[in-house]
Parts: sequence; structure tokens; C-alpha cells
Amino acid sequence: YTSRFTRESHIYAPTSGVLYAKRSRTGRSQESATEMASSGDLDVDYAEPEEYNEKCGVFGTYNVNKAAHTCYYGLVGLQHRGQEGAGMVTSHADPKTNKVDFKLCRGVGLVTDVFKHDDIKELEGQHAIGHTRYSTAGGKNAIEGYQPFCVKYRMGNLALCHNGNLSNAQELRNFFENQGVLMQSTVDSELFLHLISHSKRQSQLDQIFDAASQTEGAFSCIFMTETFMCALRDPNGFRPLCIGKLAGRGPNGTDGYCIASETCSLDLCKAEYVRDVEPGEMIVIDKNTVATGTFSSLRLPQKFGTSQCIFEYVYFARPDSRVFGEYVTKVRRELGRQLAREHPVPLVAEGDP
Repeated sequence: YTSRFTRESHIYAPTSGVLYAKRSRTGRSQESATEMASSGDLDVDYAEPEEYNEKCGVFGTYNVNKAAHTCYYGLVGLQHRGQEGAGMVTSHADPKTNKVDFKLCRGVGLVTDVFKHDDIKELEGQHAIGHTRYSTAGGKNAIEGYQPFCVKYRMGNLALCHNGNLSNAQELRNFFENQGVLMQSTVDSELFLHLISHSKRQSQLDQIFDAASQTEGAFSCIFMTETFMCALRDPNGFRPLCIGKLAGRGPNGTDGYCIASETCSLDLCKAEYVRDVEPGEMIVIDKNTVATGTFSSLRLPQKFGTSQCIFEYVYFARPDSRVFGEYVTKVRRELGRQLAREHPVPLVAEGDP
């Protein structure tokens, strides 16, 4: 990327290797790689495989005045889920032409390092999605793998942020590579975009549902189009995802809505917790939601039942978050009590060593 803000028309694939930002003293990972390398701000190396995206944070806002500001605080609330990098995409409709424009900003470092005052000011619009990044395998500094992904295809603009990993990612990647599809990154999240763009369905919503039906594994995703935002959770419910309400925070005093990996980010945005996205559920937030306060919902087929990740309670989530219907701190305390019941401290007689 040669500029901090980009309007991507499609997914580009590098022709002579992938440039990686190993160290950026400026914190501006979207500057020209050539310029940064010549100035000493960038170490250049070639790609390492990047496979997993398990402990990331996703956040989205819909129908909110200065959505970028709210999304920024939501990402700060999810900073513990990823400190390698962050990104945000906003949707802005031109009042004269009504043309919708997506603006993307992403970079290396903490949320406060990536987004400065001028950056937030440039990210106009009433809708936004964001991502905090944490990878568990190589390629941690690959700019091309930082989310959100933002593309434009035959149905219009589309942005995606994803937490989790796909168990059939290699199978899907092999299929697309054999079809001559150009890959931008080694992140399995990108496969969602290719599945959507290749879908034969006639609407974006149906295309997203069709793509999700072909994936396996753990995923909590937020998709943003020009007309709606949707939250998607895998049928097993591995990763958490919840919905919040921002009463009176939209244009003309209408209600806004937000989607988050954890409820602690809702608290920071002063949003009211509504409910969790259920396993296998795809929640749609659009103009009808703003008008009626109700969500449209679709269901993915469930094959193996619910399997929630225990690491959300013991490692990933913040103690003050509500995950899988329970507060994390409450579960951790009960785990300690159960451990004491199953393996009590042995009684030692007075005077024994």
C-alpha cells in the first residue's frame, strides 16, 4: 500500500515476493515499502507462512455518529486480544451523489499507535468495523495479512474482520490456486472473500451465507457492505461474539448498534449489552433494524453440537467480560473452587515438616 488510506478495487497479489514490516519506528506500516526501506524504518524480508488467527478482537458499529471514534474505543477495549496490529474500515455515503466509499486504515502496533487524531478524522462515516491482531504462527509482520480486509467486486464494496481459524483452509486454498485465483496473503480469513466473490447467489447476504456454509472450524466474523452489516458465528460456537445497543447515538437521535468479541468493549463505548450471537447464527443489522429495533437472523447447519473454547475463560478474555453467558471472573473463581474440591490441600499434623 502506498498510502495510509486506500480504496481497494480488488485483491492484489504480489508478483515478486511479499514485503514485510519487521520494524517500523514511525508506526506507519502503510507507507511505501521502498520509501521506508530507504529511510531505515523498514526491514525487508520474504514471506513466512501465516496460518492462525485465534486470539484476535473484532468490533463493528452501525448507524453511529462518528463511527470511527466509537470503533476506536471498542478496539481499545479489545486490546488484550491482540497487540501486533490493528485496522479499521469505515463506510461513508456522499450526501450529493449517495455513492458509498470505504476507507481503510491499518498498521503495526497498539491501537493508540496505529490510529492518531488525523487518522480518525479521515475515517468518515456512520458504519465501521475494526480488528486487533494476534497471530499464533509465523508471518506476524506481514502487512498484507492485517485486517480488516477491504475489497470491491461485482456486487460493490465489502469489508471483513475475522477471529478464529478454518480447519479446511488448505483444501479451499488449493482449490482457488488451481483455479488461478491470486492470493494476497496466507491468512485463511481471505478465503471468505474468494468464496463470496465466486458464489453464484444473487444477493450479497446470500453470498456471505453460501461462503460460510463451505467453511469449517472456528470463526467469529463481521462483514460490512454498502447496505448492511452482519455478524457471523460458527456452528460450534468456538469464539464469542455479542451485540450491543447505542441508544440515541445515530443520526437524528436514532439508535446505533455494535458487535464485539467481548462485552468489556461495550462497556468502554457505553453501549448496552443486548445478547450473544448464537452458535451458527448470522445476525443482519440494516436500516430495518434501526427503524424497528429487530434483527434478521439466518442459521448455519449444525453438525457436531456446541464446543466452546475453554481458553476464552482461562487465557483470552478479560476478567470483567461476559463470555458464553457467564462472567469470566466468576468462572475462574469457580474453577479454583472445583480444583480445591478435587485436589484439596493435604492435612499436615502440627510439628510435621
